[in-house]
Amino acid sequence: MTADTLLRGELRDMLSVQWRVKLVEQKPYETAKKYYDELCSIPDSNFVSIIRDRYGRRFDETLRSSNQLELKAPDGTRFTFEKFLEQHRGKVVYVDFWASWCIPCLEGIPSSVRLREGYSGKDVVFVYLSMDATDSDWKESWEKALLTGYGHNYLILNASSSSLIKENKVRYIPRFFLFGKDGKLIHDKAPAPETDEIRKLIDEALLK
Repeated sequence: MTADTLLRGELRDMLSVQWRVKLVEQKPYETAKKYYDELCSIPDSNFVSIIRDRYGRRFDETLRSSNQLELKAPDGTRFTFEKFLEQHRGKVVYVDFWASWCIPCLEGIPSSVRLREGYSGKDVVFVYLSMDATDSDWKESWEKALLTGYGHNYLILNASSSSLIKENKVRYIPRFFLFGKDGKLIHDKAPAPETDEIRKLIDEALLK
């Protein structure tokens, strides 16, 4: 086999892969799933890891069928936000919806950190829920978002099927939720962390 023949074969394979990637992105679910599976069968673990990171959530049947808000922790653990609220019953929960590509979100993080530190030792939990499309985008932004090592930093896995997201029309970020000690949503458009109003609302919720 000549070098020219080998090169043409490699080019043909590369174009075939690119074609399948476009079909995964553009075609309806059933057709796209077929090509996604084909891409995941390529004997290149690094490539497959990238494909699964970028498109895997779309083809995860558990996520597609769940109306609860499915989350992923930095260690890979998956759980629902509803379960999280149960585990923190008796505490006020302030939720910050953000993403690595959202400049206003990142600009507001220092204020959020100051607010969080101001309630240190009190029954308030600050949760950061990323709406990034991939694990890699989320993880690569931790340092920039001042979230490296912070415990309640999670990736949303099913924004398109979550009842909480759809019913409260979380279409634009930054967006903030405030939950009472009973786990019920108090404000679906809570004030931003730099405002005096959010401190007032948190203090009121702590008294209930």
